[in-house]
Amino acid sequence: MNSTLKYMFSAGFMALSIAANSQQLPGIKEFADGQPALASEVNNNNRVISETMTAAADALAERISLLERTSDRLVVIDPSGTSRLGGLKMSDAPSGRATETTTAEVLGGKLIIENVDCTADPYALNRQYVEYSRFSYLLFYIRGDCYGEISSLRLGDENFDAEVAGGFNVQEHAQVIAIYQNDADRISGAPRPKIIPNPDCALNGELINAYGAEAAATCSRTYLFASFGGALYINSVDIEVGPWDNQGILFSRGAQGEVSNSNITMAALDYSSGIRIQHGASPYLNNVAIQGNESVEGQVGLSMRNNAAAYLYGPISVAGTHIALEMTSGASIFSNNRASMTLAVKDNNGNVARIEGSNITLEGGNALPALNFTNGVAYFKGSGLSVINRHINFGESASLVAQSSIIDTNPQLNGSELLEADVARHIQCFGNSDVTLGALRDAENPYNRVLINNGTDCLDNAEWTAIIRAYQTP
Repeated sequence: MNSTLKYMFSAGFMALSIAANSQQLPGIKEFADGQPALASEVNNNNRVISETMTAAADALAERISLLERTSDRLVVIDPSGTSRLGGLKMSDAPSGRATETTTAEVLGGKLIIENVDCTADPYALNRQYVEYSRFSYLLFYIRGDCYGEISSLRLGDENFDAEVAGGFNVQEHAQVIAIYQNDADRISGAPRPKIIPNPDCALNGELINAYGAEAAATCSRTYLFASFGGALYINSVDIEVGPWDNQGILFSRGAQGEVSNSNITMAALDYSSGIRIQHGASPYLNNVAIQGNESVEGQVGLSMRNNAAAYLYGPISVAGTHIALEMTSGASIFSNNRASMTLAVKDNNGNVARIEGSNITLEGGNALPALNFTNGVAYFKGSGLSVINRHINFGESASLVAQSSIIDTNPQLNGSELLEADVARHIQCFGNSDVTLGALRDAENPYNRVLINNGTDCLDNAEWTAIIRAYQTP
């Protein structure tokens, strides 16, 4: 028995002793001075005391077990298991490992679950999350193909009772979940682990009631999310979006996090998204490739809306979707000089980007393009695109349409962007759009751009200023 449990049991027995002295236990024979004590009566007293103490100990043990299972600060650490603690005091062992089975306090709420092996049991990650779902910070190191929808309580049980469990899923507020590749596999160069669709969504009565029992044959979801002020970190883990997923990864309601070194492959589901960021969420993205399914319609690679923000610090690519990048209602993207976006769609006439009421700012400091439009139409409506010390690269069939939008580029190298003769072929404007391409500078006035009379219906800032002043002249 570990020291914590010894202390708690001792306290329980002390309380029992005090209770026994203050009030006679039922069934206890009370002896008077000079009265002989029969062996049977003494034995009965001993039995009552023993049974009472055993019941108290069992009840206390159950309460301790419940506390350990549900507390966001206490955990049982088994030296033969895979758990270790994060956020330990400096006086504790640096590794956070126990030398004996013990109840320990998780300082800062961080619990690290090592070597989650899904090679033989794809539910391994799912089971570990459900077991420790109350912790405020969970870090999983995984290998193999693990089922997604990790917050599912069903775990393959067809007899699962949602009313008893309080629902089909766990959703903790302000929780941080991190899923990384197992360290040994990453160091050895082993293939990255993968999050794959969890087939248990067929057991969700709500879904079956909505879509019919025949849906059970195909009902599977990956559904990874961060919401309610929480965070989700994915590093060196690939994602396979399920056929019932509206999105593979969701950041919502002020969530934070990161997706890094990940390939996201989308299933044959219309109008789904690889990554969706919404409602004030703001994750980081790095070295992410999203591949759509060209057999369906309406898929979006990266979807952002309602004051969502994304920070790019590495390359991002999208291909094979109906829309590569969709931003609406105050969404924004910002990047550093190492980041770039390469966007392609399955149809040359499709929207490689659809940006409405949103802004993109791409900073640089190198000669590599910050933004590659491989094909399709990049449509900006009431939005802004600013490229600083970088440039945009247009594929042969790619174009940009600006409607009441501001497009401003300032490439590091002259000639690294469109030539004046090619502008009309790739850029068109509607409404009071302001398009200024830094590569087309007026030699005598470097703050003006040469876009006048080029067939684009685009004007730069100087041209708009001249028009306004002309109308203001009496």
